[in-house]
Amino acid sequence: SMLESGEVELGVGGTATLADAYNGTGDWTGGTQFNKARAMFTMAIPNMTPFTLEGSGITCLSDLNGRSVALGPKGASIDSTFRAIFDKLGIKPSVIHNDSWSAAVSALSEGTTDAVITQQVAPWPSLTELEATKDVALIQMTDEELAAIQELFPFYTPSVIEAGTYKANPDTDIKTL
Repeated sequence: SMLESGEVELGVGGTATLADAYNGTGDWTGGTQFNKARAMFTMAIPNMTPFTLEGSGITCLSDLNGRSVALGPKGASIDSTFRAIFDKLGIKPSVIHNDSWSAAVSALSEGTTDAVITQQVAPWPSLTELEATKDVALIQMTDEELAAIQELFPFYTPSVIEAGTYKANPDTDIKTL
């Protein structure tokens, strides 16, 4: 709204937040379209990175139904994005934890949450640090899950976390957006 009112001339924002502002679809917009924003450049292209601990039984997003999930800080774009994705896919986590990323990774390590979903440029240091002490499993979203996410958020494009990026995927590319 500061760009819209002319109070500032430049800001930094994530794609999902900017799309919500432009289209007036974010809860925080109250339906108002903020369409003075323009993109100048992409700073980095992050990957959606859902992960869990080996042996959790979680292999795709639908396995998060009834499980606890950490989505980082409340109001972060990945938080609002994945709440919408869960709604679209009919996934109902037992609880969604919102805290700092370090607290989210610690909660997974300690067994107080079942999975973490982040959007980071790989390799994400917090994930590689976790792999030093725990056996981590990257959650491979199914083709159907990826298509549903793209239908909901068409600005996300297919990408991969390349094989060997993490200990969790030594020989396999992980499809993501």
